[in-house]
Amino acid sequence: MASKSDLIDDAVAFRDLLYKAATSGAFNEAERDGFTRLHDFYQDRLEAFKKRPRFGEVSSYYDNALRWATTGSAAVRGCLSGDAASQQPVYDAANQGGDALDAVTSEPTKGGFLSFRGSLLTTKVPDAPAPIANAAPAAGGSAAGPVAFGMPPQTPLGADPTALPGPVPPPKKAAADPSWFAKLMTMFPAEAVTAYLTGSQYFDGGSIWLVVLTLVAVIVVRTVALMSPEGKPNMLAVGVAAISFLLWVGATADASLAAQVQSVMGDHSDAAAFAKSLQKSASFVILLWTWVVPALIKLNPDA
Repeated sequence: MASKSDLIDDAVAFRDLLYKAATSGAFNEAERDGFTRLHDFYQDRLEAFKKRPRFGEVSSYYDNALRWATTGSAAVRGCLSGDAASQQPVYDAANQGGDALDAVTSEPTKGGFLSFRGSLLTTKVPDAPAPIANAAPAAGGSAAGPVAFGMPPQTPLGADPTALPGPVPPPKKAAADPSWFAKLMTMFPAEAVTAYLTGSQYFDGGSIWLVVLTLVAVIVVRTVALMSPEGKPNMLAVGVAAISFLLWVGATADASLAAQVQSVMGDHSDAAAFAKSLQKSASFVILLWTWVVPALIKLNPDA
């Protein structure tokens, strides 16, 4: 059973994190604008509750609003720029949490605009919000929270906040493709370079088997690391990283590695000359790859 003070403390923390995200240089302008509007909406509901709490100092009716505030703070800490999937829980928590605060305020805000659901709240407010699960409603109470036109009823108080009717998509511009620099960092697998350099000390400067093993590791690690919340890997980003690693190997190949590549190719020319030719060709390609490819490809297919 939550207290009014606990709810206010957690809601203030969530509101402050929304403000921090709205003013952070880590997010682009469109994302900051979205967080600003979420902050303003949630702040309005919080201030109304602080002035007019509906159920005194301690009540089970505060549990749902408290849960959304806690969930929202965690969501803000976990969201990333350019990643709509990680930002969606912030939108959900602010919208649902604001509605939950409305439900436990003596004079809930009327006609508030939920810009991220594109709906107006109805001016009809239930006599009392639904109690926690498995408890009987208060006399004259209603199990419905504030209802938005064209939207399903909000999650009942005390219900599992993860059991939502479905995600509400954020604005299209929030799913912007990563910046050129961000894509460049994604393309170049620094972890593979360090692993290869360490392993090459035990293979007399280079080994084609070390290249193959490191390449496999890059594909596995990047597939897992770039997995979306829905379990779908970003194979374009994985492929770009794998090619970047191979180009780097070619640009730094020595005579030993060049000779092994020649053996696979059936080439019997001078290994030193082949290594120099390989280095020149790979260096030229990686120069174009580094500067041009990030500007041409999209790592976010929804952008």
